[in-house]
Amino acid sequence: MRLYQQLTQPQRYRLSGFIQDGLSLTAIARILKCHKSTISREIKRNSTDGIYRPVSAHHHALARRHDIPRHTTWTLDMMAHVIGKLQKRWSPQQIIAWSKKHHVECVSHESIYHFIWKDKKQGGTLYKYLRHCGKKRKNYTGIKETRGRFNHAPSIDERPKEVEKRDVFGHVEADLMIGKERGSALLTLVDRKLRYIWAKTLPNKSEAGVTAAIISA
Repeated sequence: MRLYQQLTQPQRYRLSGFIQDGLSLTAIARILKCHKSTISREIKRNSTDGIYRPVSAHHHALARRHDIPRHTTWTLDMMAHVIGKLQKRWSPQQIIAWSKKHHVECVSHESIYHFIWKDKKQGGTLYKYLRHCGKKRKNYTGIKETRGRFNHAPSIDERPKEVEKRDVFGHVEADLMIGKERGSALLTLVDRKLRYIWAKTLPNKSEAGVTAAIISA
C-alpha cells in the first residue's frame, strides 16, 4: 500500500498553521486524514530555509511534479547528445529546453547535473564547460525564495505579538503567486485563527488589481 500522497494547497495552509501551533506529526496527520510519513516528507521536501511556508511549498511541489522526466535511464544517444551540447557551453536547462522543442528524448536537467559531478569525481572535465565551473550547483530546496516578495517591506518578525497567538480572528495573511512569464497571478488570503482561505485569480500583479481583489475578497 502506498503511504505517501500529495497534499492539496488548502491542506498545505492548514499544515503551516498546525506547525506553528506546535502540533505533532501524528496529530497533524490525523486531522488532515493522511499518513504521518506524508506530513514528514512534505515538510522535508517543500520547506524553504528550514521554514515551511504554504505558498512556496505548493510552488516547489508543482515545479517538481512538472519536472518529472519521462525517461530516467540514460542511453548512449542521450549521453552523446548532452555531452555535445555541454561542449558548446550550453547549460543543462538550455539542453532540456532545446530537447523539448525538437522532441529529442532526454533526462531531466537535475540528472544532467548529477552526471556532470559524477564525471568530475571520476576525473572527467565536463564540469569545466559549465558557466560556473568548479562551483557545485546548489540544491533547489536550499535556495532562498525571493519571488513574490517586496525588497523593502517590513519583516514578518515585526508584526504585533498578538498576531502570533491566533487568539482573535481578523488577522489575515496575504500571498501572491505569480504565473508563468509573470502574467496571471493568484491572490490568497488566510485568517490565522479561523484557517479560512479566500482565493482569487488576477490577470496581472498590478497594485490597483491586487488592491481591488483584496477588497473584493
